[in-house]
Order: sequence, then structure tokens, then C-alpha cells
Amino acid sequence: MGKRLKFIDLTYLNSMSGGSEEIVIEMLGIFLEQLPEFREKFSKALKINDMKMLSDVAHKAKSSMAILGIEDVRARLAHLEKSIKEGVNHVGYQFGY
Repeated sequence: MGKRLKFIDLTYLNSMSGGSEEIVIEMLGIFLEQLPEFREKFSKALKINDMKMLSDVAHKAKSSMAILGIEDVRARLAHLEKSIKEGVNHVGYQFGY
């Protein structure tokens, strides 16, 4: 784990795992398994204009991003979730990637 990652900060995950490389690898695997689900649910929520579903997916994905220290995406998801709860419609919201 000596490589320096540009977008991921594993400090929190390393702390929570007690420095266990096995646990970090397992958590990364779980995250990679979740990505297609997040994408599918985001797409579906936008397609059917379901802001509750969009907020729920943003919340779940936000937690995963936080654990892995993907701060930029976590912050964008938090903003999206908060805006939806405040009644701002984000159909067509772009993450800028």
C-alpha cells in the first residue's frame, strides 16, 4: 500500500481497519461491486424523475465515498442529497466528469 493515490485517501479506512491490508482490500472490493448498482440506480432515478430515489442513492454512495476518502465525489453527493431534501430539482445534474 505504498503507492500514493491521487483521488483516494485511505487514511480513515486504514485507521478503522487497524492497518489491516486484507480488510482494506476487502472494502475496496465491496466498493467496486457497488459501483454498477449506484450507476444503475442514479440513471433510473433520473430517467423517471424520482428525487427520493436519487437522494437515497446519493446518501448510500456518499457513505462509500467517505470511507474510501474520495472527498470530491462525497462532497458533490452530499450537496445533491441536501439540495433534493431542500426541494431543489436536480434532473440532469452533472458531476463534471
